[in-house]
Amino acid sequence: MTTRFLRTRKKSKGLPPGSIIAHPKTEHNVTIEMINYTANEISQKVINSIDECLDDVKNTDTITWINIRGLSDGKIIQEIGETFGIHALWLEDVLNTDHRPKLEELDDIIFCIIKAVDYNKRIPKYVSFEQISLFLGNHFVISFQEHPEDVYKPVVNRLKKKKGRIRESRADYLFYALVDSIVDEYYIVLEGLGSEIEKLEETIFENFDGNIYKEISRLRNELIYLRKSASPIRDVLNQCIKTEKPEVQNKTKKYFKDAYDHIVQCVDTIDSYSQMLDSARDAFSSMQSNKMNEVMKVLTIFAAIFIPLTFIAGIYGMNFEHMPELKWPWGYAFAWVLMISVGIGLALYFKIKKWI
Repeated sequence: MTTRFLRTRKKSKGLPPGSIIAHPKTEHNVTIEMINYTANEISQKVINSIDECLDDVKNTDTITWINIRGLSDGKIIQEIGETFGIHALWLEDVLNTDHRPKLEELDDIIFCIIKAVDYNKRIPKYVSFEQISLFLGNHFVISFQEHPEDVYKPVVNRLKKKKGRIRESRADYLFYALVDSIVDEYYIVLEGLGSEIEKLEETIFENFDGNIYKEISRLRNELIYLRKSASPIRDVLNQCIKTEKPEVQNKTKKYFKDAYDHIVQCVDTIDSYSQMLDSARDAFSSMQSNKMNEVMKVLTIFAAIFIPLTFIAGIYGMNFEHMPELKWPWGYAFAWVLMISVGIGLALYFKIKKWI
């Protein structure tokens, strides 16, 4: 499995900053979906080029959302940059999908990178990450997704069904709704991981299995990856709360504060689960040590009993000519009685001492 945070930089080596290097072609074509809406009307369509949405974008009475799925067409990304005045360095960041979540402000556009997550879907028993890039303008939002899956389906449904205040608000509230929908996915992922961690804790004490340590390590790594993605989102949302840009209204900032509280709770939960796994690992190690101690205890008892028996057998196994018991008719029986008596005596002694 390839790394989930770093992508190869071989093609970009030596190129100037802002170079547009599209992702490798996939079986899924890049799609551009546009949603244009007001409080009373909404239209949704798939377009073939950015030119088809220029009239809608210029209309300041409507909110335009352009969602690009797939990053394998550098021409489309270049056209978007030229049309909306997006700096080439930001476009390069869109294509470099191993960026830390961040928020930057420039002129009349706010640029945000955030990580979307899912668990046990794209890769069984692993957390999958997808970089989402968002551009917020005065009356438009542009979003970029790595994969063709519709991660914004809940937001689209709210727009179509006119749920909440999204249709009555400006583009900054749509921007918030997109970020918040991604934050909500962290709860779902944590529920899946938390369920596995709780089952694992029960398994440790009910059925000691050597594969448990492997599962603990796997879940620990997933939490590390998840925290690396979730923790910087706090800074992103904190910047949204504190920004003085007119694109983000003061009445929308309270919603960003709510999303900030959610991601803080997610990070705290990740830390709690990490501590639970550390405790589970310690419990597993202790149980493994106790089991080994029990084995060593049994082996030591056997050795302690058989050492004097071996000594007796060694004495009577010598072939010296002048041994008192060598020609004694009861010598063989005496040796057996002596060894059995010593063995039973030692076993009783260990039992009295509560060593066995």
